[in-house]
Amino acid sequence: MKKIGIIGTENSHAMGFANLINVSMRHPQLKVVALYGEDLQASEKIQRECGVETVVAHPRDMLGKIDALMVTSRDGALHAKYASPFLESGIPAFIDKPFTRDCAEARELVALAEAHGANIMGGSGVKFVADVYALRTFARENAPIGGHIWAPVSMDNAYGNFFFYSAHLVESCMMVFGYDPVAVNAHRSESGVSAVVRYPAFDVHLSFLDGVYHYGGTVLTAQGVMTREIRIDGFTEMLLDRFAAMLETGALPQPYGELIAPVDLMVAINKSFATHREQLL
Repeated sequence: MKKIGIIGTENSHAMGFANLINVSMRHPQLKVVALYGEDLQASEKIQRECGVETVVAHPRDMLGKIDALMVTSRDGALHAKYASPFLESGIPAFIDKPFTRDCAEARELVALAEAHGANIMGGSGVKFVADVYALRTFARENAPIGGHIWAPVSMDNAYGNFFFYSAHLVESCMMVFGYDPVAVNAHRSESGVSAVVRYPAFDVHLSFLDGVYHYGGTVLTAQGVMTREIRIDGFTEMLLDRFAAMLETGALPQPYGELIAPVDLMVAINKSFATHREQLL
């Protein structure tokens, strides 16, 4: 039995994971045993509804009591602070989207994981859904000459504004078109943020739609075009399945570079629309 601690109970993802693990018993070898959140009522609600043993007063109170960690805090600026002591203790972790809001922190988390043998995974689950994989397969089987991905964004919130939701789109873009963009140019509009991501051989347009909950993508190739609505049902289960597999086998769901690169792109997009300048990657 692997004992799991969850930090960040204000996020609905915390309830989702705790319910899948303790109530639905999707992975019987896992059990959520400890919770921490700055919203005590949210923690107590999950504790009651999902049969969690303990709500701790401080995240470090979980050390020595858990085998693995899930950080689900809505604000990515908190993720490194919460995860680092556990990684230093060799405890593997899932870190929700956005992985971080800072390029240096993303690299520091990976360095800690590698130094202490504590595997990490995380980010958006949307990148794992079937429609994203279909677009990715089409792009890999042909030669992209361009593309377009669109998804929701929230530009006014208490969790980092653009960073709160943008990982869904950024990580889906990179899953489809690759993790090697060279530059980005972005601007704000009344509808959200529009960005052109430059790859070595083509450009991809990203439409971050403020408050509009549509997900989709187009891959343009010389051989043809694929456009798909991206249906996101089940992405929480997909993340949990990969986390359980990582704990079972020790194999990473993605190379660590694929956790770092989306943070670099999110930061560059945010800086580009703030400064009205193209940003190199």
